[in-house]
Amino acid sequence: METKKRLKILDRIIKEKIDPRIFEGILLTGSMSFGKNYSVTKDSDIDLLFVIKKENITKIIKSKFFVKSEHFAIERIELLKAGKTDGLWIDQFIDGIMINMGIVSAESFKKICGLRNKYWKISTQLREYNKRNKLKTINGNFCKDSVKITKNKEEWNIRKHTIKNNDDILSQPIFSNILSGEVIYDKDGQIQKESERLKKLLLKRYGYRKVLNLLGYVLKKMSKESKLVFCNNLKY
Repeated sequence: METKKRLKILDRIIKEKIDPRIFEGILLTGSMSFGKNYSVTKDSDIDLLFVIKKENITKIIKSKFFVKSEHFAIERIELLKAGKTDGLWIDQFIDGIMINMGIVSAESFKKICGLRNKYWKISTQLREYNKRNKLKTINGNFCKDSVKITKNKEEWNIRKHTIKNNDDILSQPIFSNILSGEVIYDKDGQIQKESERLKKLLLKRYGYRKVLNLLGYVLKKMSKESKLVFCNNLKY
């Protein structure tokens, strides 16, 4: 029931709220991609990852759906277009359900899938950063400020996460999002190809067990049947 409700909202987003053609691809991530009819609850979000070329990024500003989202700021879009960040996250509610949306440049997406990025940079609200800065990030280090901007009395900064260190791959949500995500729109088939490339590179360089560690949270949310299928597909 909860899965069906979210699928209807997702269908509305794709068909009525946005113009998919401005994106290179859209991935459904989170429990709605790997836990349908199993780990999706009344509290589950709909997590989406939008991949867009830099030349099309400003078109987002023309979309009411994105502009009215919480944490949206033109300055963040400009940072993404200028290549100073790799992505940003915004959210809004539809029928009481949180829609969590990541917007990532196609150029950064290609680099991350080719394991060419040492860092993953996103813009975020400064007050959220200060609160989280009391704790270590997922890789055990604190984020570093490199840019601070202000919009309507809100302060923003760029969070710089290390994803590769001394030839070791560090756990980051962006990897699990791509590996476990479901491609629901792919303009020319490149998003699926890049996702497959990431999987092959991770397996080749770091091995099957390391990749499973990266996906630990995802695997816990899968049914036994889904986990078996997913792990078999991961190997080949």
